[in-house]
Amino acid sequence: MARRYSIAVSEAGKRFYEEALKILAQTDYAVESARQAASGASGMLRLGFSGNAFFANVISAPLRAFRLCYPDVRLTLKELPTGQQLQALQDATLDVAVMPCFSRHPPQGIITHRLRRWRWIVGVGDNHPLAHRATLTAASLIHERFIIYGDSKDNHGQINALTHLLGQTPFITDIADSTVTTLTLISAGYGIALLPASFLSLNAPGVIYKALPEFEAQAELNIYYRQTTERATVENFLATMRSIGDFNLPDD
Repeated sequence: MARRYSIAVSEAGKRFYEEALKILAQTDYAVESARQAASGASGMLRLGFSGNAFFANVISAPLRAFRLCYPDVRLTLKELPTGQQLQALQDATLDVAVMPCFSRHPPQGIITHRLRRWRWIVGVGDNHPLAHRATLTAASLIHERFIIYGDSKDNHGQINALTHLLGQTPFITDIADSTVTTLTLISAGYGIALLPASFLSLNAPGVIYKALPEFEAQAELNIYYRQTTERATVENFLATMRSIGDFNLPDD
């Protein structure tokens, strides 16, 4: 007559089994997370920008498309002056920067491509004597006080544009570190500013925009990133930018 045995799993065995299942699930999750990170489907994208990049609708559409394609990528977005953005790129604390092009020679190891360009205009306060003129000339600006956008007077690009326009070194009265600060200073009467024509879409209180028909130079907005990057999220963001036809970013 055959004997029958009853086998029962101990509490320790049950606990071991449950923990083993958890470890297997965590291993699968770790493998999948690593795969997504390697492909840029997850991780982080650190983007710096100037206010004009938003007002000119240059970054909103690409970020919207990027979010839809890569919803698990965490975005860190910072509005910074141009000098701070370039330094952050070099320090690898930013991955991508979208800002005015104030130099034809970016720092070594930094790649740049133009995204947009506009004619220059002048922003003046609505109570400024120049506010009543239909257009402005270089001669009408010779004795004016100028506000420049950037970190310091080392912002040679904008100063060079003003020098080219005036035929002399401009009188710089203030240095603004943001677009809103620039417009506020203009509105308050602290000076006038050379601005890209993209500002025409902004209805800033107390600020009037004037054309410069004689000035052929153009303002540019560029994208900057490091030549060598280990972040797949950066490559995916650049690919998203390329997929939006009117940017025409080349493949590096």
